[in-house]
Formats: sequence, C-alpha cells, structure tokens
Amino acid sequence: MKNFVSADWLYENLNNENVKIFDVRSDLFDKEYGKKAFEDGHIKNAVFVDLERYLSGPKGKHGGRHPLPDLKEFAEWVKSLGIGKDTIVVAYDEQKIASAARFCFMLRLIGHEKNFILDGSIKMWVDKGYPLEKGSGENGYKDVSDFSPEFHLELVADVNDVRAAIGREDAAIVDSRMPERYKGLIEPIDFKKGHIPSAVNFFWKENLKENGELKDIEVLEERFSSLKGKKDIIVYCGSGIDATFNFFTLDELGIKSRVYIGSFSDWITYEENEVIVEQ
Repeated sequence: MKNFVSADWLYENLNNENVKIFDVRSDLFDKEYGKKAFEDGHIKNAVFVDLERYLSGPKGKHGGRHPLPDLKEFAEWVKSLGIGKDTIVVAYDEQKIASAARFCFMLRLIGHEKNFILDGSIKMWVDKGYPLEKGSGENGYKDVSDFSPEFHLELVADVNDVRAAIGREDAAIVDSRMPERYKGLIEPIDFKKGHIPSAVNFFWKENLKENGELKDIEVLEERFSSLKGKKDIIVYCGSGIDATFNFFTLDELGIKSRVYIGSFSDWITYEENEVIVEQ
C-alpha cells in the first residue's frame, strides 16, 4: 500500500531512528480526549499531535470548523519535530475521526511524501498484543531538521471550485460523512442539514473491514468504480478531516482528488449556497 503501514511493520521498525510516530487521536465533542487517551496508553516513541492546536487555523466567518493553519508556520513546526524529507512518518488515531489522515494530508501539502497512516489504527496494534506506554511523552522529538517545504495547494479545493464542479459530467463531489448526515436526517454539529448539490455519498468508514483495516483493493475498486475517468474529484466531509481518508483511499486506487478543507461547515456559511435534504 502507498499510504498505509501495518501494525506488524511498525512493531518491527519501532527502533528505526528514521521512523517517527505520531498519535493524532481526537474527538470533536471532547477537546481533551486525545491528550488523555495518549497519556493512558500510546505506542512507544509516539508524540501527541493536538488537532485543534497544530492541524487547524483560526476560525472566521467562512472556512469551516477546521480551516488550515498558516502552512509556513506548520512547516516550521514540522521541522522542529525533526521531520526531514526522508523521515518516515507514521500517524495513528482510533478511527473516531480520521485525524491521522488529516495530519498526513497536511504533510503532503508542504511536500513531505513519506508519511503513512497506521492501518487498522491503534486498535489493531492492541489487538495484536503489542505494548503501549503510559505518560505525557514530554521528551518527544527534539532534533530540528533542515526540511525545505514545497507547497502543493493543487491538492486543496475551495468553495468556488465546488460550485464549478456541481452538475458537471467530468467532475464528482464526494461526501465522506455517514449516510444519515448526507441525507439530512441528522446533523449533530453544523447548523444546517443535508449535502452539497450533486454530491455522492461515500462514507469513509465503509472503506474499512470490520477489524478497522482498509478493505482489499479489489473491493475498493468496485466501490469507487463510478469515479473512474472523472477529471475533477473533490472530497469533503463536515470540516475537512474525514474527507482526507477518502483522499488517501482513492490514491491507493490511482484516483486523484482534491480536499475541500472547509467542507460542509464552510459551504453552509454562504447564504446563496444550496443545500439538498433528501426526503
């Protein structure tokens, strides 16, 4: 796989000095959850990454609930962790939300390519009987790298890109949220229900087997077959987190896409934008 590593691989490479591990667990309804979960038990050598502090920027009238931070500042923070061009980064969460994928996607945005999501999340690590460590992980990675960022904003879409893609035969807008939110049956976070016009629903967790690992490529190719040949694919979710998992899943299939970072929480801040609720 291009974007995922197995728990077995990570265990075998725990003492590889070129591998850096990051715990990106998070909960949208409990901002302290990730840090507490990290302290209660994390993979050896892992450093905790706070979604709100490091992977999100200040909120405004538009931009959604988790806008990107300043990417130059993000790149400096990445350098401070000792992440160089050839450093192998492994990020994990526990699949509450796809925060590990968000971290890896942001690394791709600044030109770091050797980053991977732990397949099956920390749950697979635990299921295999591999050990966890307790504590704050305060020591972390202290070596500063000479990483030189190259920004790839072509991987990102904005509200105007989405508007331009609506209804186009050569484009696809992919909603990564659960079907109930897509249809507008429920909405636990945002102030409007429904989905962007012409969007198709591919809930990101349906890319996973029951054990949390990515489904076999043949299964995923069938699942996403309708997207083959599309020239412009834009993936979104509620606030640009879960959509990144679909970005990486599609990349496994050789299908290129862009992430609408503001996602539905940005879309609904424009009064003129239509929202579809399915009856």
